[in-house]
Amino acid sequence: MSFAIRDLELFLSVAELGQLSKVAKANGGGDATVASAIRRLETEVGMQLLERGGQGVFLTPFGQEFLRRAHQICASHRDLVRHLDDVRAGEAGVFRVGGTIATLRLLIEPALARLHVKLPGVRTELATASTESLLEQLLQGQIDVAVLPAMEKTPPRFRQTRIWSGHLVPVVRSGHPLTRLNPPQIEDLAAYSWILPTGNPVLREEFRLVFAGAGMDFPHVSIESTMGMLTDRPSPLSLQTDLITYMAKPVADVFTGSVEVLPLERLWQPMGASAMSRVDGYWSPALDEFVGSLVAVGESGVVRP
Repeated sequence: MSFAIRDLELFLSVAELGQLSKVAKANGGGDATVASAIRRLETEVGMQLLERGGQGVFLTPFGQEFLRRAHQICASHRDLVRHLDDVRAGEAGVFRVGGTIATLRLLIEPALARLHVKLPGVRTELATASTESLLEQLLQGQIDVAVLPAMEKTPPRFRQTRIWSGHLVPVVRSGHPLTRLNPPQIEDLAAYSWILPTGNPVLREEFRLVFAGAGMDFPHVSIESTMGMLTDRPSPLSLQTDLITYMAKPVADVFTGSVEVLPLERLWQPMGASAMSRVDGYWSPALDEFVGSLVAVGESGVVRP
């Protein structure tokens, strides 16, 4: 069984756009060209991949399963093409890296600055998105590496290279009433609300245990954010209110004078950042140098861009 890469790419576009005409227009061809590609795939696998509906076409149950395989085949093909390009270019070449807004500024950009001193001919494609979106882009072969907050457990089909380890620390704005206490106690925090991230059950459980150990209820959370706590600067919310939040300690240190770290080490939380990649993804010499630059930046401390 063999598939034409072009047919698979057209199938992926149809699955994404839901209409043959849109795919044809995007690829500069006609509906018949796209339809013929789908028929060739269906003939090869012996199963129907698409069904027509009132608003276009949609995947059959088998088509949904085939979609995942098609992504893998196309990703492997792109890896092969890029490997051959790298061989022809020597150490120069192209690699694609994704990150959140915070990891882009804190880690990726400083690492690229180091890399381009050593490999001035290398070319990099950058993408920013949420952690969930970047993991999906990795699986589909759209990026080669994603720089993300470190995960306690590496998801299947990924490898995780730790590039920075540190702490999240509770911070308040300079001049906050808590900063006038010398030192503040955990019980003093009961009068104030928090900004906390969503989707971080480990942090929340550790947080709960600290307050429970002091005989206190879980504190009031005024704002829950999907942005996470690995940010490159204080938010206006924390600078203009009495809300308490978490921040990476190296970043908080940079902004001393705007925020102050609460010296309650029981509330400090370990955290880090990692380079995530596909286990079966292409790892070029330039990408290897880039990850080495990330590790060097992490070892030197996360700094303000």
